[in-house]
Amino acid sequence: MSFVEVDRLALDISTYLHAQRKEIIPDVGEVGNILTVFFHDLIVHFSGILIHRQAEKNYESEIRPPWVNRKYALSPYHYAADAFTKNSQSINNAIRALSIVPLTLGDSIPYGYKQKRFLSKAIKILAKHEKYALAYLPKRDKQIRFLKEVIVELCRTLEIPGKDIVVDNWLRYVEHHTCTTLPVTRSRGLLIGSRNNLHGRKLAVNFLQQDKKVIAMTHGEISNSIYNEPVFGYSEKTLCTELVDYGEFNQENSLAVSLIMPETTLRRSSGVIAKHYRPSDEIKGPPMGKAKVLYIPTMHQTNYLWGPFHAYEDSVYDRWQSALVENIQKLTIKIHPKTRANRQYQCGTEIRRLDDCITDYDILIIDYFATGAALAIFSDKPVIYIDIGLRKLNPDFDAALRKRCMCGAVDLTEPLSEQIVSIVEKFNTDADRSNIGLEKFALCSSESGGMGSLLKRLLIER
Repeated sequence: MSFVEVDRLALDISTYLHAQRKEIIPDVGEVGNILTVFFHDLIVHFSGILIHRQAEKNYESEIRPPWVNRKYALSPYHYAADAFTKNSQSINNAIRALSIVPLTLGDSIPYGYKQKRFLSKAIKILAKHEKYALAYLPKRDKQIRFLKEVIVELCRTLEIPGKDIVVDNWLRYVEHHTCTTLPVTRSRGLLIGSRNNLHGRKLAVNFLQQDKKVIAMTHGEISNSIYNEPVFGYSEKTLCTELVDYGEFNQENSLAVSLIMPETTLRRSSGVIAKHYRPSDEIKGPPMGKAKVLYIPTMHQTNYLWGPFHAYEDSVYDRWQSALVENIQKLTIKIHPKTRANRQYQCGTEIRRLDDCITDYDILIIDYFATGAALAIFSDKPVIYIDIGLRKLNPDFDAALRKRCMCGAVDLTEPLSEQIVSIVEKFNTDADRSNIGLEKFALCSSESGGMGSLLKRLLIER
Protein backbone atom coordinates (compact mmCIF):
# COMPACT_ATOMS: atom_id res chain seq x y z
CA MET A 1 0.00 0.00 0.00
CA SER A 2 1.39 3.43 -0.96
CA PHE A 3 1.79 6.48 1.29
CA VAL A 4 -1.09 8.11 -0.58
CA GLU A 5 -3.39 5.14 0.02
CA VAL A 6 -2.56 5.10 3.74
CA ASP A 7 -3.37 8.81 3.97
CA ARG A 8 -6.67 8.22 2.16
CA LEU A 9 -7.65 5.51 4.64
CA ALA A 10 -6.62 7.75 7.54
CA LEU A 11 -8.94 10.44 6.12
CA ASP A 12 -11.69 7.82 5.96
CA ILE A 13 -11.17 7.08 9.67
CA SER A 14 -11.58 10.77 10.48
CA THR A 15 -14.72 11.04 8.35
CA TYR A 16 -16.21 7.96 10.02
CA LEU A 17 -15.50 9.27 13.53
CA HIS A 18 -17.09 12.62 12.70
CA ALA A 19 -20.23 10.81 11.53
CA GLN A 20 -20.39 8.54 14.58
CA ARG A 21 -19.88 11.44 16.95
CA LYS A 22 -22.92 13.14 15.45
CA GLU A 23 -24.94 9.97 16.07
CA ILE A 24 -24.76 10.35 19.86
CA ILE A 25 -24.88 14.15 20.12
CA PRO A 26 -28.70 14.15 20.60
CA ASP A 27 -28.27 11.86 23.61
CA VAL A 28 -25.12 13.17 25.34
CA GLY A 29 -24.30 16.50 23.71
CA GLU A 30 -21.20 17.73 21.88
CA VAL A 31 -18.81 18.33 24.76
CA GLY A 32 -19.17 15.37 27.14
CA ASN A 33 -19.08 13.12 24.12
CA ILE A 34 -16.76 10.13 24.21
CA LEU A 35 -15.73 10.75 20.60
CA THR A 36 -14.99 14.40 21.34
CA VAL A 37 -12.67 13.41 24.19
CA PHE A 38 -10.91 10.54 22.42
CA PHE A 39 -11.02 11.70 18.78
CA HIS A 40 -7.27 12.26 18.46
CA ASP A 41 -6.43 9.09 20.39
CA LEU A 42 -8.59 7.02 18.06
CA ILE A 43 -6.90 8.62 15.05
CA VAL A 44 -3.49 7.89 16.58
CA HIS A 45 -4.36 4.27 17.26
CA PHE A 46 -6.02 3.27 14.00
CA SER A 47 -4.02 5.39 11.55
CA GLY A 48 -0.92 4.20 13.42
CA ILE A 49 -1.92 0.61 12.71
CA LEU A 50 -2.21 1.43 8.99
CA ILE A 51 1.21 3.11 8.91
CA HIS A 52 3.02 0.46 10.94
CA ARG A 53 1.52 -2.38 8.87
CA GLN A 54 3.48 -0.95 5.92
CA ALA A 55 6.57 -0.08 7.95
CA GLU A 56 9.97 -1.32 6.87
CA LYS A 57 11.29 -1.72 10.41
CA ASN A 58 10.41 -2.34 14.01
CA TYR A 59 11.26 0.53 16.34
CA GLU A 60 12.26 -0.37 19.86
CA SER A 61 10.81 2.55 21.84
CA GLU A 62 8.21 1.72 24.49
CA ILE A 63 4.54 2.16 23.60
CA ARG A 64 1.66 3.19 25.78
CA PRO A 65 -1.95 3.53 24.71
CA PRO A 66 -3.09 4.83 22.27
CA TRP A 67 0.26 4.39 20.47
CA VAL A 68 1.09 1.23 18.54
CA ASN A 69 4.17 -0.37 17.01
CA ARG A 70 4.65 -2.73 14.07
CA LYS A 71 4.16 -5.83 16.23
CA TYR A 72 0.83 -4.49 17.51
CA ALA A 73 -0.23 -3.40 14.02
CA LEU A 74 0.27 -6.90 12.62
CA SER A 75 -1.22 -8.72 15.62
CA PRO A 76 -2.76 -6.62 18.42
CA TYR A 77 -1.82 -7.61 21.97
CA HIS A 78 -2.85 -6.44 25.42
CA TYR A 79 -1.03 -3.39 26.73
CA ALA A 80 0.91 -4.00 29.93
CA ALA A 81 -1.01 -3.21 33.11
CA ASP A 82 1.34 -0.40 34.12
CA ALA A 83 0.72 1.34 30.77
CA PHE A 84 -2.59 2.54 32.24
CA THR A 85 -1.22 3.69 35.60
CA LYS A 86 -2.19 7.19 36.67
CA ASN A 87 0.49 9.81 37.23
CA SER A 88 1.91 9.74 40.72
CA GLN A 89 0.75 12.59 42.94
CA SER A 90 3.96 13.93 44.51
CA ILE A 91 4.15 16.68 47.14
CA ASN A 92 5.32 19.05 44.40
CA ASN A 93 2.27 18.18 42.30
CA ALA A 94 0.03 18.75 45.30
CA ILE A 95 1.52 22.21 45.83
CA ARG A 96 1.07 23.04 42.16
CA ALA A 97 -2.59 21.99 42.44
CA LEU A 98 -3.12 24.95 44.81
CA SER A 99 -3.72 28.41 43.41
CA ILE A 100 -3.50 32.01 44.53
CA VAL A 101 -5.73 33.22 41.69
CA PRO A 102 -8.86 31.34 40.49
CA LEU A 103 -7.23 30.20 37.25
CA THR A 104 -6.19 26.78 35.99
CA LEU A 105 -3.33 26.31 33.52
CA GLY A 106 -3.18 23.51 31.02
CA ASP A 107 -0.05 22.20 29.32
CA SER A 108 1.95 23.61 26.40
CA ILE A 109 0.96 27.27 26.64
CA PRO A 110 2.98 28.98 23.88
CA TYR A 111 4.48 32.21 25.16
CA GLY A 112 7.17 32.20 22.45
CA TYR A 113 10.94 31.74 22.73
CA LYS A 114 12.36 34.42 25.06
CA GLN A 115 8.95 36.11 25.12
CA LYS A 116 7.10 37.31 28.24
CA ARG A 117 9.41 35.36 30.54
CA PHE A 118 8.53 37.31 33.70
CA LEU A 119 4.78 37.07 33.01
CA SER A 120 4.95 33.34 32.26
CA LYS A 121 6.78 32.64 35.52
CA ALA A 122 4.30 34.75 37.49
CA ILE A 123 1.30 32.95 35.99
CA LYS A 124 2.85 29.55 36.72
CA ILE A 125 3.36 30.52 40.36
CA LEU A 126 -0.09 32.03 40.90
CA ALA A 127 -2.33 29.69 38.93
CA LYS A 128 -3.44 26.13 39.53
CA HIS A 129 -1.93 23.15 37.70
CA GLU A 130 -3.89 19.92 37.55
CA LYS A 131 -1.43 17.17 36.75
CA TYR A 132 -4.10 14.51 36.33
CA ALA A 133 -7.77 14.75 35.46
CA LEU A 134 -10.69 12.47 34.64
CA ALA A 135 -13.09 13.56 31.93
CA TYR A 136 -16.77 13.53 32.85
CA LEU A 137 -18.92 11.54 30.44
CA PRO A 138 -22.70 11.76 30.95
CA LYS A 139 -24.31 8.33 30.52
CA ARG A 140 -20.80 6.91 30.63
CA ASP A 141 -21.72 3.23 30.44
CA LYS A 142 -23.91 3.83 27.40
CA GLN A 143 -21.18 5.87 25.72
CA ILE A 144 -18.60 3.16 26.35
CA ARG A 145 -20.90 0.58 24.75
CA PHE A 146 -21.25 2.91 21.77
CA LEU A 147 -17.47 3.28 21.51
CA LYS A 148 -17.13 -0.50 21.54
CA GLU A 149 -19.35 -0.70 18.46
CA VAL A 150 -17.26 2.00 16.74
CA ILE A 151 -14.03 0.11 17.44
CA VAL A 152 -15.46 -3.20 16.21
CA GLU A 153 -16.51 -1.50 12.96
CA LEU A 154 -13.09 0.08 12.49
CA CYS A 155 -11.43 -3.30 13.02
CA ARG A 156 -13.76 -4.83 10.46
CA THR A 157 -13.33 -2.19 7.74
CA LEU A 158 -9.56 -1.92 8.22
CA GLU A 159 -9.16 -5.71 8.47
CA ILE A 160 -7.50 -5.56 11.87
CA PRO A 161 -7.25 -8.98 13.56
CA GLY A 162 -7.90 -9.55 17.25
CA LYS A 163 -10.80 -7.09 17.58
CA ASP A 164 -11.61 -8.39 21.08
CA ILE A 165 -8.11 -7.44 22.24
CA VAL A 166 -8.37 -4.00 20.65
CA VAL A 167 -11.75 -3.46 22.30
CA ASP A 168 -10.42 -4.58 25.69
CA ASN A 169 -7.44 -2.20 25.42
CA TRP A 170 -9.77 0.68 24.67
CA LEU A 171 -12.19 -0.14 27.47
CA ARG A 172 -9.32 -0.15 29.96
CA TYR A 173 -7.99 3.11 28.51
CA VAL A 174 -11.33 4.91 28.69
CA GLU A 175 -12.01 3.68 32.24
CA HIS A 176 -8.67 5.13 33.38
CA HIS A 177 -9.41 8.56 31.93
CA THR A 178 -13.13 9.17 32.52
CA CYS A 179 -15.62 9.40 35.37
CA THR A 180 -19.37 9.48 36.03
CA THR A 181 -19.46 12.58 38.25
CA LEU A 182 -18.43 16.02 37.01
CA PRO A 183 -15.31 17.21 38.92
CA VAL A 184 -16.29 20.65 40.24
CA THR A 185 -13.65 23.36 40.01
CA ARG A 186 -13.42 26.68 41.84
CA SER A 187 -11.33 28.18 39.05
CA ARG A 188 -13.06 30.77 36.93
CA GLY A 189 -11.45 29.55 33.76
CA LEU A 190 -8.84 27.48 31.99
CA LEU A 191 -5.90 28.77 29.94
CA ILE A 192 -4.53 26.04 27.75
CA GLY A 193 -2.24 25.26 24.83
CA SER A 194 -2.55 22.27 22.49
CA ARG A 195 -5.61 20.06 22.71
CA ASN A 196 -3.80 17.25 20.90
CA ASN A 197 -2.84 16.24 24.41
CA LEU A 198 -5.46 14.05 26.12
CA HIS A 199 -4.87 15.76 29.46
CA GLY A 200 -5.70 19.11 27.87
CA ARG A 201 -8.87 17.76 26.28
CA LYS A 202 -10.01 16.27 29.58
CA LEU A 203 -9.55 19.59 31.36
CA ALA A 204 -11.29 21.46 28.55
CA VAL A 205 -14.41 19.27 28.48
CA ASN A 206 -14.75 19.42 32.27
CA PHE A 207 -14.58 23.23 32.29
CA LEU A 208 -16.94 23.57 29.33
CA GLN A 209 -19.49 21.30 31.01
CA GLN A 210 -19.51 23.74 33.95
CA ASP A 211 -20.03 26.72 31.61
CA LYS A 212 -16.55 27.98 32.48
CA LYS A 213 -14.35 29.92 30.11
CA VAL A 214 -11.71 27.97 28.22
CA ILE A 215 -9.17 30.10 26.39
CA ALA A 216 -7.01 28.02 24.08
CA MET A 217 -3.84 29.22 22.37
CA THR A 218 -2.58 27.78 19.10
CA HIS A 219 1.13 27.08 18.68
CA GLY A 220 3.59 27.28 15.82
CA GLU A 221 4.06 31.10 15.51
CA ILE A 222 1.72 31.22 12.48
CA SER A 223 -2.03 31.09 11.89
CA ASN A 224 -3.38 27.57 12.20
CA SER A 225 -5.74 28.39 9.32
CA ILE A 226 -2.84 27.73 6.93
CA TYR A 227 -3.30 23.98 7.49
CA ASN A 228 -5.94 21.93 5.69
CA GLU A 229 -5.67 18.78 7.82
CA PRO A 230 -8.19 17.00 10.10
CA VAL A 231 -6.15 17.44 13.29
CA PHE A 232 -6.53 21.22 13.18
CA GLY A 233 -10.29 20.81 13.30
CA TYR A 234 -10.67 18.10 15.90
CA SER A 235 -7.91 19.30 18.26
CA GLU A 236 -6.22 22.63 17.57
CA LYS A 237 -9.21 24.87 16.77
CA THR A 238 -11.85 23.43 19.06
CA LEU A 239 -12.76 22.66 22.70
CA CYS A 240 -12.66 26.27 23.87
CA THR A 241 -14.89 29.27 24.28
CA GLU A 242 -12.19 31.57 22.90
CA LEU A 243 -9.45 30.59 20.49
CA VAL A 244 -6.27 32.67 20.33
CA ASP A 245 -4.56 32.36 16.95
CA TYR A 246 -1.70 34.17 15.26
CA GLY A 247 -1.99 36.85 12.60
CA GLU A 248 -5.06 38.08 10.73
CA PHE A 249 -5.57 35.11 8.41
CA ASN A 250 -8.67 33.21 9.47
CA GLN A 251 -10.27 30.70 7.12
CA GLU A 252 -12.10 27.41 7.43
CA ASN A 253 -10.59 24.50 5.51
CA SER A 254 -12.39 21.55 3.96
CA LEU A 255 -10.43 18.85 5.80
CA ALA A 256 -10.09 20.74 9.10
CA VAL A 257 -13.68 20.46 10.28
CA SER A 258 -14.04 21.79 13.83
CA LEU A 259 -15.77 19.51 16.33
CA ILE A 260 -17.04 22.52 18.28
CA MET A 261 -16.57 26.04 16.97
CA PRO A 262 -15.21 28.55 19.51
CA GLU A 263 -17.53 31.41 20.41
CA THR A 264 -14.80 33.94 19.62
CA THR A 265 -11.47 33.93 17.78
CA LEU A 266 -8.91 36.37 19.15
CA ARG A 267 -5.81 37.43 17.26
CA ARG A 268 -2.25 37.97 18.41
CA SER A 269 1.09 38.66 16.76
CA SER A 270 3.94 36.21 17.07
CA GLY A 271 6.60 37.96 19.11
CA VAL A 272 9.20 35.58 17.70
CA ILE A 273 8.26 36.37 14.09
CA ALA A 274 8.05 40.11 14.79
CA LYS A 275 11.58 40.02 16.22
CA HIS A 276 13.09 38.15 13.27
CA TYR A 277 11.03 39.43 10.32
CA ARG A 278 13.17 41.13 7.68
CA PRO A 279 10.86 42.41 4.88
CA SER A 280 12.50 42.19 1.45
CA ASP A 281 11.41 41.83 -2.16
CA GLU A 282 14.95 41.13 -3.43
CA ILE A 283 15.74 37.81 -1.78
CA LYS A 284 18.38 35.94 -3.72
CA GLY A 285 21.39 34.12 -2.36
CA PRO A 286 24.63 32.76 -3.79
CA PRO A 287 24.49 29.67 -6.03
CA MET A 288 24.16 26.32 -4.35
CA GLY A 289 27.63 24.88 -3.90
CA LYS A 290 29.11 28.18 -2.75
CA ALA A 291 26.60 28.84 0.01
CA LYS A 292 26.21 27.64 3.56
CA VAL A 293 22.95 25.68 3.47
CA LEU A 294 20.82 24.88 6.52
CA TYR A 295 18.28 22.07 6.21
CA ILE A 296 15.44 22.37 8.76
CA PRO A 297 13.67 18.99 9.01
CA THR A 298 10.87 17.77 11.20
CA MET A 299 11.49 15.32 14.02
CA HIS A 300 12.12 11.58 13.87
CA GLN A 301 9.11 9.80 15.36
CA THR A 302 10.16 6.18 16.12
CA ASN A 303 6.83 4.52 17.03
CA TYR A 304 4.90 7.78 17.40
CA LEU A 305 3.38 7.61 13.94
CA TRP A 306 -0.11 8.76 12.99
CA GLY A 307 -1.79 10.36 10.01
CA PRO A 308 -2.81 11.60 7.63
CA PHE A 309 0.00 13.81 6.30
CA HIS A 310 1.92 13.88 9.57
CA ALA A 311 5.11 11.82 9.32
CA TYR A 312 7.05 9.07 7.57
CA GLU A 313 8.67 6.27 9.49
CA ASP A 314 12.28 6.92 10.43
CA SER A 315 13.87 4.65 7.82
CA VAL A 316 12.03 6.41 4.97
CA TYR A 317 12.88 9.86 6.30
CA ASP A 318 16.50 8.78 6.86
CA ARG A 319 16.79 7.68 3.22
CA TRP A 320 15.50 11.06 2.05
CA GLN A 321 17.86 12.97 4.33
CA SER A 322 20.85 10.87 3.24
CA ALA A 323 20.05 11.76 -0.39
CA LEU A 324 20.09 15.46 0.51
CA VAL A 325 23.47 15.08 2.22
CA GLU A 326 24.91 13.27 -0.82
CA ASN A 327 23.67 15.81 -3.36
CA ILE A 328 23.95 19.21 -1.66
CA GLN A 329 27.34 20.66 -0.81
CA LYS A 330 28.03 22.56 2.41
CA LEU A 331 24.82 21.21 3.95
CA THR A 332 24.22 21.47 7.69
CA ILE A 333 21.26 19.75 9.33
CA LYS A 334 19.37 21.53 12.09
CA ILE A 335 18.62 18.85 14.68
CA HIS A 336 14.99 19.07 15.77
CA PRO A 337 14.87 19.88 19.51
CA LYS A 338 12.19 17.27 20.17
CA THR A 339 13.42 14.50 17.93
CA ARG A 340 12.88 11.00 19.31
CA ALA A 341 15.86 9.34 17.59
CA ASN A 342 19.58 10.01 17.92
CA ARG A 343 20.69 9.80 14.31
CA GLN A 344 24.25 10.37 13.05
CA TYR A 345 24.81 12.34 9.82
CA GLN A 346 27.65 12.47 7.29
CA CYS A 347 27.58 16.27 7.35
CA GLY A 348 27.57 19.13 9.82
CA THR A 349 24.79 19.43 12.38
CA GLU A 350 23.34 22.42 14.19
CA ILE A 351 22.05 22.07 17.75
CA ARG A 352 21.42 25.73 18.59
CA ARG A 353 17.86 26.98 18.55
CA LEU A 354 16.85 28.09 15.08
CA ASP A 355 16.13 31.59 16.41
CA ASP A 356 19.78 31.85 17.42
CA CYS A 357 21.48 30.40 14.34
CA ILE A 358 19.36 31.19 11.27
CA THR A 359 21.35 34.32 10.37
CA ASP A 360 24.57 32.29 10.07
CA TYR A 361 23.42 30.53 6.88
CA ASP A 362 22.93 31.65 3.27
CA ILE A 363 20.16 29.28 2.10
CA LEU A 364 17.43 27.46 4.03
CA ILE A 365 15.75 24.18 3.01
CA ILE A 366 12.44 23.01 4.50
CA ASP A 367 10.39 19.90 3.75
CA TYR A 368 7.75 20.15 6.47
CA PHE A 369 5.76 23.19 7.47
CA ALA A 370 5.88 23.85 11.21
CA THR A 371 7.48 26.41 13.55
CA GLY A 372 10.94 26.17 11.99
CA ALA A 373 9.54 26.69 8.51
CA ALA A 374 7.58 29.73 9.71
CA LEU A 375 10.80 31.31 10.98
CA ALA A 376 12.49 30.49 7.67
CA ILE A 377 9.96 32.20 5.41
CA PHE A 378 9.93 35.38 7.53
CA SER A 379 13.71 35.65 7.32
CA ASP A 380 15.47 37.43 4.44
CA LYS A 381 17.21 34.23 3.39
CA PRO A 382 16.46 32.29 0.18
CA VAL A 383 14.21 29.34 1.07
CA ILE A 384 13.73 26.10 -0.85
CA TYR A 385 10.51 24.30 0.05
CA ILE A 386 10.59 20.66 -1.03
CA ASP A 387 7.17 19.01 -0.86
CA ILE A 388 7.73 15.35 0.09
CA GLY A 389 4.04 14.58 0.53
CA LEU A 390 3.55 15.72 4.12
CA ARG A 391 1.24 18.58 5.17
CA LYS A 392 -1.80 19.88 3.30
CA LEU A 393 -1.96 23.64 3.14
CA ASN A 394 -4.72 26.18 2.66
CA PRO A 395 -4.78 27.23 -1.04
CA ASP A 396 -4.25 30.93 -0.26
CA PHE A 397 -1.26 30.21 1.93
CA ASP A 398 0.11 27.70 -0.58
CA ALA A 399 0.03 30.42 -3.25
CA ALA A 400 1.82 32.85 -0.91
CA LEU A 401 4.41 30.19 -0.09
CA ARG A 402 5.16 29.63 -3.78
CA LYS A 403 5.83 33.35 -4.23
CA ARG A 404 8.14 33.35 -1.22
CA CYS A 405 10.06 30.10 -1.80
CA MET A 406 11.56 28.22 -4.67
CA CYS A 407 9.29 25.17 -4.52
CA GLY A 408 9.83 21.65 -5.78
CA ALA A 409 8.14 18.30 -5.22
CA VAL A 410 9.85 14.97 -4.64
CA ASP A 411 8.36 11.48 -4.88
CA LEU A 412 10.03 9.38 -2.19
CA THR A 413 9.18 6.15 -4.03
CA GLU A 414 11.33 7.19 -7.03
CA PRO A 415 15.13 7.62 -7.30
CA LEU A 416 15.98 10.68 -5.22
CA SER A 417 19.30 12.00 -6.53
CA GLU A 418 17.97 13.06 -9.94
CA GLN A 419 15.05 14.87 -8.33
CA ILE A 420 17.30 16.75 -5.90
CA VAL A 421 19.78 17.75 -8.64
CA SER A 422 16.86 19.12 -10.69
CA ILE A 423 15.70 21.24 -7.73
CA VAL A 424 19.24 22.59 -7.20
CA GLU A 425 19.52 23.55 -10.87
CA LYS A 426 16.16 25.30 -10.72
CA PHE A 427 17.22 27.21 -7.60
CA ASN A 428 20.46 28.43 -9.22
CA THR A 429 18.48 30.07 -12.04
CA ASP A 430 15.57 31.25 -9.90
CA ALA A 431 14.43 34.88 -9.84
CA ASP A 432 14.40 37.14 -6.78
CA ARG A 433 11.86 36.20 -4.15
CA SER A 434 9.83 38.34 -1.73
CA ASN A 435 8.60 37.82 1.81
CA ILE A 436 6.44 40.95 1.71
CA GLY A 437 2.75 40.15 2.08
CA LEU A 438 3.24 37.31 4.55
CA GLU A 439 2.48 39.53 7.54
CA LYS A 440 -1.19 38.54 7.81
CA PHE A 441 -0.22 34.93 8.51
CA ALA A 442 1.65 35.71 11.76
CA LEU A 443 1.29 39.39 12.64
CA CYS A 444 -1.69 41.63 13.25
CA SER A 445 -2.16 45.38 13.47
CA SER A 446 -4.55 45.20 16.42
CA GLU A 447 -4.17 42.46 19.02
CA SER A 448 -7.14 41.12 20.95
CA GLY A 449 -5.34 38.02 22.23
CA GLY A 450 -2.47 39.49 24.22
CA MET A 451 -1.72 37.79 27.53
CA GLY A 452 -2.97 40.74 29.60
CA SER A 453 -6.27 40.73 27.72
CA LEU A 454 -6.64 36.97 28.21
CA LEU A 455 -6.10 37.19 31.96
CA LYS A 456 -8.67 39.99 32.15
CA ARG A 457 -11.17 37.82 30.29
CA LEU A 458 -10.55 34.90 32.61
CA LEU A 459 -10.34 36.67 35.98
CA ILE A 460 -12.45 39.83 35.69
CA GLU A 461 -15.00 39.67 32.88
CA ARG A 462 -18.11 37.54 33.19
